[in-house]
Amino acid sequence: MFLRNKDTKEEFHAPSGIGKALIATGTVEEVLPEPKPAVEVKWHVQRGRYISDYEAPPLICWSADGNKGYCESTKGTAHLNAKVFIPGQKPVTCPSHIAEEYLRLFAEWSAKSKRRKPATETVSAHTPKVNGVSPYQGATTSPWRQDLELRNK
Repeated sequence: MFLRNKDTKEEFHAPSGIGKALIATGTVEEVLPEPKPAVEVKWHVQRGRYISDYEAPPLICWSADGNKGYCESTKGTAHLNAKVFIPGQKPVTCPSHIAEEYLRLFAEWSAKSKRRKPATETVSAHTPKVNGVSPYQGATTSPWRQDLELRNK
């Protein structure tokens, strides 16, 4: 136990049995540790990073007393999965105003990154299609040469 003398304000440690007896005499009082303030979690949403011409999905980021992290999802569920664990406190989940901002950015991102129809033309537009003939026939760089001439010397 951590005790304080009422007269001199001197603080000292004592075993619990002796401390309880001293408190009962009225000469000392127990000093309780001050509770630590609750850690505040700071949240923000940001657009995904660009990798060449691809834009990654938006991120939900948090910072709490040295703990930093982020959560991202290609399905739009990062606001449901983001959870911050702080020792001595309950887990903190994403606040509603951050979730709304994330959903707005995710809707923008998903509208941009919809799959486009594949090209229907597999050969260049300048080459006419001929039925029954491979477009690579006669090309010298083709791996499938049909008119290969072998010479025996």
